Amino acid sequence: MTQRYSDGTVTVSNGSTTVIGSGTAWEVALVAGGILFVGTDAAVIEEVVSDTELTLTRPWTGDPATNASYDIVLDSAEAARTIIANRQMADIVARINAGIALDDIGAMGTLAERDDYDDEAQGFIYGVTDDASGDLVVYVKASATNGDWAGPFAWRGPAGQQGPQGPRGDGFDYTGQGTPSDSIGNDGDTYLDTDTGDTYVKAGGTWGSPSGSIRGPQGVDGADPGIFMTFDTATADADPGAGNFRADDSDLSAATELYVSKTNRGGSDVSAWLLALDDSTSAVKGTLTITDPDSEAQTTFDVTGVTDATGYVKVAISNHGGATAYPDETPIGLMFSRTGDAGTGAVSSVNGKSGAVTLVPGDLGAGTVGEGVFEADTQSEAWTALGEVPEANLTNALAATLSNSGLIYNGTVSSIDIDAVDAGFKGLVDPDGVGNSGTFPPETASFWSISVEAQYSGTGRAVMRAVSYSAGDPDASGQNVSTWVRYKGSSSWGPWSQVLTSGNLPQATQAEMEAGTETAVRSMSPANVAQAIAALASGGGGGKNLLINALGTINQRGYTSGSATSSANEYTVDRWRVVTSGQSLSWTESEGVRTFTAPAGGVEQVIEGGAILSGDYVLSWDGTATATVNGNAVSNGGTVTLTGGSDVTVRFSGGTFSLPQLEMGDKATDFDARHPGQELFLCQRYYEEGTDLNGIYVQYNASYCRFNRVGFKATKRVSPTMTISGTRVGGGSGTIGSLFNSNEDADGFAPIFSISGGASGNVFVGTVTFTADAEL
Repeated sequence: MTQRYSDGTVTVSNGSTTVIGSGTAWEVALVAGGILFVGTDAAVIEEVVSDTELTLTRPWTGDPATNASYDIVLDSAEAARTIIANRQMADIVARINAGIALDDIGAMGTLAERDDYDDEAQGFIYGVTDDASGDLVVYVKASATNGDWAGPFAWRGPAGQQGPQGPRGDGFDYTGQGTPSDSIGNDGDTYLDTDTGDTYVKAGGTWGSPSGSIRGPQGVDGADPGIFMTFDTATADADPGAGNFRADDSDLSAATELYVSKTNRGGSDVSAWLLALDDSTSAVKGTLTITDPDSEAQTTFDVTGVTDATGYVKVAISNHGGATAYPDETPIGLMFSRTGDAGTGAVSSVNGKSGAVTLVPGDLGAGTVGEGVFEADTQSEAWTALGEVPEANLTNALAATLSNSGLIYNGTVSSIDIDAVDAGFKGLVDPDGVGNSGTFPPETASFWSISVEAQYSGTGRAVMRAVSYSAGDPDASGQNVSTWVRYKGSSSWGPWSQVLTSGNLPQATQAEMEAGTETAVRSMSPANVAQAIAALASGGGGGKNLLINALGTINQRGYTSGSATSSANEYTVDRWRVVTSGQSLSWTESEGVRTFTAPAGGVEQVIEGGAILSGDYVLSWDGTATATVNGNAVSNGGTVTLTGGSDVTVRFSGGTFSLPQLEMGDKATDFDARHPGQELFLCQRYYEEGTDLNGIYVQYNASYCRFNRVGFKATKRVSPTMTISGTRVGGGSGTIGSLFNSNEDADGFAPIFSISGGASGNVFVGTVTFTADAEL
C-alpha cells in the first residue's frame, strides 16, 4: 500500500543533493528510502539528516523550488503504518517542544523504575529524576508495543506571559528632508535631516541650528579614469562615430593603428589631447593604456605617430601587451604616459678649470642614444647639463629615481625597501669608499646613473639599470660601456647582471665595477637594452624559469591542437617542437593553464646556451609525462648539472604536462608566470611574423624594386632564415614578382623584388608579409 507524507514545504536547488524543509518532521516520520516528488520531478531519499533536512541519492535535476508543496511516497503497508505511527509521535514531540505541565506527566521515578510502565498506551509520559544531567527529562511511549519508548526529552513548562515592553532605544524622534518645523515635536526630541545628515535637538520650543551630523568625511578622489570612450569592434579606417574608437585588426596584438573619435563618450572635444600624443621627439612617443573598468582588463601600446583625419584621429601603435579583444560597445578609459624628448646631439665643450669633470650623456633620454662629450667646471654644472637633480645622499637619490620613474612600491615612495636597495647599490655608487653620506654621486670618482628601466603593473616588480660615468676622458680610455641591471621580485631585489652592449671593446667585470673601475659610457640602442632587460627579467635577472612560453599560450604560427606534423623537429606553439614527423601536440585549457599531451616521440624545447650558467638545475612539472634533459632521464623535481654557455634540450614524452619549469638550484619552487607581452618578446628572439606591413617601394631599374627597411620587434639570435612576399597597393605601375634578395640581419631586413611593367624611378605604396626564423 502506498502512503504519502507531505507536511510542511521544501526548498531544493537544481544540481544539489540537499533538501531543506519548513514545518516538517522527517526524522521522526522515518522517510528514508522514500521518493520525493516536487511537481512532476522526483528523486530517491538516501538519508534523513534531521527533521528539516534530507540528502538525495543523486543531484536534483528538476526545477528549483522554494517553500514548495511536496509528497514523500513510501510504497508498502509497513511503510504506511510507520508513517501513521510516526505522525502521531511527531505530534507528541511537538507538544513536548511547546512545553508540558507537570500534571501531563503520567508517572515519575528513576530510569530503572520506568520498566514498570512498559505496557502503557502510546503517548504515556514518564519523568526520569536521576538523569546524569541533573535535570528532569521525560520519555514518551512511541506506540502501544511493550517497552517502545522515545526520548529522553528535556522537560520544560508551558510558556509564560509576555513581559512588558522595554524602553525605546536611541533613535531619532523625527526624520525628514530639510530643516524641521517648530510646529512638530517637544523639547528634548531629536530630528534627522535625511538630505544633509544634520541632526537637531528641540529646546525652548524651537529646533535652532544643527547640533551635529551623521555624515562622515568626504572620501579621497578616485584614480584618474582617463578619456572615456566606447570600443567598436569594426576595423575599417573610417570615423568610428562620436565617442567610439576601433583598431585596424580584431586581434589587438596584430593591430598597427587605432581610429579614435575626436569627441569622448560624453560629447566633449578631446581632439587636442589626441593630436598631442605624438608631441615627443622620441621615436616612441609614449605608452597608451586601454582599461575596461568593469572587468579590469587592460591593453598597452607604444604610440609612434598620430594622423589627423575628418572627425577622428589615427594613432600608429606597436609593441602590444595585455588583452587582445574587448566586446563591442564596451566602455573604455584611455590613458597616456608621454615619453621624454630625444637628445639633440653633442654638447659643445666649455673651457674647463683644473679638475673639470668630463661626462658622457649616454642613454639618459627615453630611448635615446647620447653621442656627445662635454665638460663642466663642477659636478653641479654637470648635473644641470644632464637635466638631473643631485641628491644629498644615496637614500634620497634612490627614492627620487623610483618616484620619477612612476614606480610607487607598496603605495608610497616612503615605503620602498631602501635598505634592500641600498645594499645592492652601495658598492656601485661608492667606489672611493666614502660611504653613502655626502653628495651623490662622489664628485672625485666614477659614479653611476640609476634608473628604473621597466615595471610590471600590480606586482611591485621593476628592473633597475646602472650605467657608469667616468671622471676621465672616455675617448682616451677606449673602453666600452658597463651597463648592469637587476630585477625586483615580489619581495626582494635579485643580483646584478651585466648587459652586453654592441661593439668589440672589452667589458668591465662585475668585480672591477664594484671596485670602482673608471669606465667610459657608450650607450647601447634602446632595442638592445629592452631585449637584454627582458631576457634578464625572465632568467638571470630574477625570472627563474628558463623555459620560454612554458604556458604555451604564444602561438605565432597558428598551430592547431592535435594537428599532425609533416617533418621531424617541427615547431608548434612558440619554442616547442614535435620530435617525430607525423605526431602531434594537443592540449586542453582551464583557468589560463594549458595541459599538454606529449606524443610518444616527445615534444621539446632547446634553451639557448647564453642563458645557462654552470651549476645545478631542477626540472618540475604537473602531469604524467616523462622528461629528459640533454637525453638523460629526470624525475619530477629532480636535478641536473649543466655547463654554462651550452645549449640545453628539455623533452617531455608519452603523457601530460603543464606548468613546466627549469630553474637554477636544487629545489623546485612555485611556477613563475611572466606577463604575456614579455613572453611574446622572448619568443620573437627566435621567430617572428609580420603580415601586410605598409611601406614604400622604389623601383631602381627596369627589373627590380626595393622595399624600405623593416625592423624586427626583437633582435634575433642570429641572422634569420626569411620568407618574404610583396604586394603593390597604390601609385606607380607594374607587378611585383619574386623575392630577389632579403638583405636581412639580426635586426631587420630590406627586401628587393623583381618587377615587371614598371619604370625606373617609380615610387609606390605597398606591403610585405614575412616570417623570420632564428630557432635553435
